[in-house]
Amino acid sequence: MKRSKLLITMVMISFGISGCNIDKSIILKDANETVQNIKDAEKEIFKDSKKIAEFYREIYEHALNEENQLNLDTVKSIVKLLGEAGYAAVDNENQVDMVNPNKVKQFAEKVENKEEAEITIICVLYNGGFVRYDLNTKEGKVEVIRTSITWKDKMPEVNYREEYFAHTWVYSEEGYLFFEQYHMPGFDGPSGHTAIRVKALDERSRELNRKYLIPIGYNLNNMFTTDWSEGDYKQLNFYDLYERMYQLKYGKPVSDKSEHEGKSYEIPKTEFQDVFQSYFKINSQILQQKTVYHAGSKTYQYRPRGMFDFAPTPNIPYPEVVSYNEEQDGTIMLTVNAVWPEENLAKAFSHVVVIRPLTDGRFQYVSNHVIHSKENMEPTWYRDRLTDEEWANYYGAAE
Repeated sequence: MKRSKLLITMVMISFGISGCNIDKSIILKDANETVQNIKDAEKEIFKDSKKIAEFYREIYEHALNEENQLNLDTVKSIVKLLGEAGYAAVDNENQVDMVNPNKVKQFAEKVENKEEAEITIICVLYNGGFVRYDLNTKEGKVEVIRTSITWKDKMPEVNYREEYFAHTWVYSEEGYLFFEQYHMPGFDGPSGHTAIRVKALDERSRELNRKYLIPIGYNLNNMFTTDWSEGDYKQLNFYDLYERMYQLKYGKPVSDKSEHEGKSYEIPKTEFQDVFQSYFKINSQILQQKTVYHAGSKTYQYRPRGMFDFAPTPNIPYPEVVSYNEEQDGTIMLTVNAVWPEENLAKAFSHVVVIRPLTDGRFQYVSNHVIHSKENMEPTWYRDRLTDEEWANYYGAAE
């Protein structure tokens, strides 16, 4: 690789290697030529990136919403357009089927066979920009050039660029490409992991995932990591779900309460129960047993999470429905894989979720069952909420 050649040359200069009668003027000339080659390659990437952006300028300029974001259909249109131009392209959230996926599969085969190859993958961002990955492989090693392109004053410009050799490279049997940049142990900055779905996914599965799984997800709740059903809610934490389902029902967070760490609130009975009874077939008695209910005031206690019981890591899996079955009783059985980029896994674990569609687009969650396997990863990203004793230790006696 060009950068490797440059590093070796510069090391030779730094240590004054001359025992082999090497002419330093030749070394310096070689180093300067290598630097120039790298600069030329950068210019070519920048030039090509601007050309890519111009392919979809018209779509971008007419589709941005008030938050300067593109919707899913627009991103699909951009990905399709880039595919027609010959690029392997996908969206950065893996919600759109990749175009020209065979190019990526062939590149992965070249890596495995330790042959030389190169490819460019475009990941379209929902802000209208994109990230391009220029991958080069030789002898089984993969060099990554990552370039981030954004729009500024209606002009595409390079926002960020980095080069590295992939510390880990995995093309999974589920059709995911994972690669990562090496980080020192204890590194707590941005994740160096990249996960790109190459294999197409059934569109109906994608729709079901966006409607039923993504709004809840795995972050700060155990709804999909523990077994439960309408007859036995077991260890399900309803306070975690109150925040998720309030957002799902009203399209906004639990007002400003979730931002006030160390505060305890009383939520009126009807308001609290209505959130859950919109998405569960559950009676008030069970809710009162699973939470803190004050019969005198007819309110439920609610305490937002804080720094002492927040997620131990921001790098968590995301759900992906890989198959579904519409049952005779009207329910839908969804088989879901937890995709965990941080661990380069397309299936950190699998679970089955049953949904009951209702009238007017409403629905209820019926059950969740984790498919047990010795290869399942533990949900180390989840942390239980503080107990009353722990709360008192951190914040003082309950109000």
